[in-house]
Amino acid sequence: MDTGKLKILGSMQVIDTQTFTGSGTWTKPSSGTWAIIQVWGGGGSGGRGNMGGGGAGGGYSEGIFQLSRLGTNETVTIGAGGAAVTANATGGNIGGSSTFGKFKVAAGGGGGSGSSYGGGGGGGSEFKAGTSGVTTVAGLAGWIDAGDGGTGTGATPGNPGLPGRTGGGGGGAGKLENASHGGDGGTAIFGGGGGAGAGYAAGGTGGTSTNGGNGGNGSNYGASPATAGTQPGGGGGGSYTGYNSGAGAAGKCIVTVF
Repeated sequence: MDTGKLKILGSMQVIDTQTFTGSGTWTKPSSGTWAIIQVWGGGGSGGRGNMGGGGAGGGYSEGIFQLSRLGTNETVTIGAGGAAVTANATGGNIGGSSTFGKFKVAAGGGGGSGSSYGGGGGGGSEFKAGTSGVTTVAGLAGWIDAGDGGTGTGATPGNPGLPGRTGGGGGGAGKLENASHGGDGGTAIFGGGGGAGAGYAAGGTGGTSTNGGNGGNGSNYGASPATAGTQPGGGGGGSYTGYNSGAGAAGKCIVTVF
């Protein structure tokens, strides 16, 4: 969380904290002056192909509001993570957006490509969802605070996803050649970590996040399947044709009243 906001609230007592890992309704407490709203979008899923790319992490958004501005009840929508892909040569799914009433939104991460040398998805942001990888072309981040996906090329290992800050980390690219290693997922500070790409000899490692969920690992040719991202907002790993891709993780919302 922004240290400047913590200084403002420094000596104030926490009165109420409500955490949503699924959609629901926030109820205003009977006392308090300020509310900090934190929202994460859903992570994208990895692609399934001849070395699919990893899905990207969901974005993050926060804000401080006078409690009097918020309604007695506010609708909280938690974005679903992109569903795992079960068909060959199929790209991953974009994560859903999470919202707190009309006040805050965090968009989802893009899915990984399901092609050979599959490009990774682009990280989600506060403003816009990341785009999905298409063939070898990496998905683009929703904003400059998120990471682009790794581009699928002849590089060894596969290109990694770029890091995000408030936005999600990009997904890593897949890599097809013998002894090749899938691209690692992009790291993040607040948004979700990016999922890694699949590799012939070894899948990449999912990107970690300091405050969000981590990205899933990519599969390899003969043994390890791709793994899902962790909540909130981690991107799923990309897979080889013999395995389903890793699912993206759902978003989250925390409302803390002082």
